Amino acid sequence: MKYSPFLLLLFILSCSKQPEEMPLTVKVDGLEISGFKGHYKNNMLTLFKGEGIEPAMDSEYKIEFRLSDNYRNTTIQFPNENSSTPPLALNIHDPERNINTVWLKQTKFKITFGEEIDYKIPIIIEGSAEDPTDIEFKGSFTAYTAAIESNNGVIDRSVSSFDTIDWIVRDWIKKNKSTKKIADYPDTCRYGGAYASCSYLYNDKNDELQIAKLLLVKENNVWEIKKSITKDEIFLANAIEPIFRDYPPFIFSPIAAKTFQDTIYKKLGGYRLISEPSTIPCGGGQAKGQPGWCEISYVKFEKERTLDTYAEGSCNYVTYLFEKNKNGSWDIVKTLDSDQKYNSHEQKVVKREENNSLVCF
Repeated sequence: MKYSPFLLLLFILSCSKQPEEMPLTVKVDGLEISGFKGHYKNNMLTLFKGEGIEPAMDSEYKIEFRLSDNYRNTTIQFPNENSSTPPLALNIHDPERNINTVWLKQTKFKITFGEEIDYKIPIIIEGSAEDPTDIEFKGSFTAYTAAIESNNGVIDRSVSSFDTIDWIVRDWIKKNKSTKKIADYPDTCRYGGAYASCSYLYNDKNDELQIAKLLLVKENNVWEIKKSITKDEIFLANAIEPIFRDYPPFIFSPIAAKTFQDTIYKKLGGYRLISEPSTIPCGGGQAKGQPGWCEISYVKFEKERTLDTYAEGSCNYVTYLFEKNKNGSWDIVKTLDSDQKYNSHEQKVVKREENNSLVCF
């Protein structure tokens, strides 16, 4: 007797045991809370309730599993004979305190990780924790491993996230530069609204350290590389986004950036020996006769950077003072070194105290 191939296929499918879907459920002190999502990056598995595809500061709930490895295609269980249970944190967003973090004890869980495809990984989880808060979690879900939407290897360039912008920049460098190795992380990367700027160190085919600096714009709902600047230029002096406001102190920043680029960054060794500032705080110039000012902090490295070593350096400052000229425009009239700063309240130059806000941006 001959059987129809179609009927045979139906018979096989009906007899095979399909995996059961187990929607993720989370209980906090006995209260079941729906809407949790998953995110898994840098050995951190996060169950979170909130907007977007990655946890944020204002996510309503976050349960963080701080794991010791970047697991794929395996099952882990804690506690076990070989290691202690990793820290487990419950973050509940409190508008008044921003975040209320509770470190949980008496934790036990079992997690099965599947195969990562298109920056997503299927996960099955079951576990609980007690003291000081009782939580239970059980079910299956798909966790994003990056804030990237991808389908069969095609990246959705409409997504506004650091991960998406980072991917676009690295892809451009691979296709347009002769690289032997690219740094794991960007040298600097920032974005806001429809504009972004990212730079990456890389070794060329001769093992010489180089840098790629790219400006991006989101046009027609798609992120694109708009401009590549030279290794001796800095982003803030070559920005393509419009100035936030066309009056003081906002107009001071690009002038200060261009001056810093030409008189310090280029002359003292550029990207090999000087860090690029990511922001320039400015003030003044709004009241009649009031001077303006901008302060730039930067790291001066002790020796030339390499791709594979951490560069030690010292924090330095330069402050530019502005005055309005007869034509109504603003000029830099004085430059202060690291040992001086401008006191905007007293409107005078004062000595910078040692270790005073030694944070370089």
